Amino acid sequence: MDDHVKKVVIESMKELFEKMFFICLEPVVGLGADAVESASDYYYAGMGYTLDGKESVVHFYLSKALAWQMTGNFMGIDTSSLDEGQVLDTLRETANMGVGGLLGQINPEGTAVLGRPESGKAYDFFPEKLFENFSVIAFRTSSGILCMTIES
Repeated sequence: MDDHVKKVVIESMKELFEKMFFICLEPVVGLGADAVESASDYYYAGMGYTLDGKESVVHFYLSKALAWQMTGNFMGIDTSSLDEGQVLDTLRETANMGVGGLLGQINPEGTAVLGRPESGKAYDFFPEKLFENFSVIAFRTSSGILCMTIES
């Protein structure tokens, strides 16, 4: 991922999380593998898109605490009142807003075709492995870590 796209992703995600979920994202500088919380449970969300005949998928990996907190903030209710279905719905909407916002920046002509968002628990997930194989953008928050990958 080139530096321009990375900068656009970082700014787009910071804006999304601050405006929609009232959560500040702090980009992790450098490799970032030390920022992940291996012992934490994780959720994922993802959404594909096609642009200029090239298929790509954006993956989001969030700590459980972050996923629940952002859902509570988004819905305006205490996390103790949430159920997992609401969390998964919020994660799909996050993928939709995140990828849509990103494409709005890099494809203002609107020629990209979006896929369907998906979400779930990330079973047997070892976040430090992301840093071995993918170009990862990681953020720290007060509620845990958010990692993003874009596969083309």
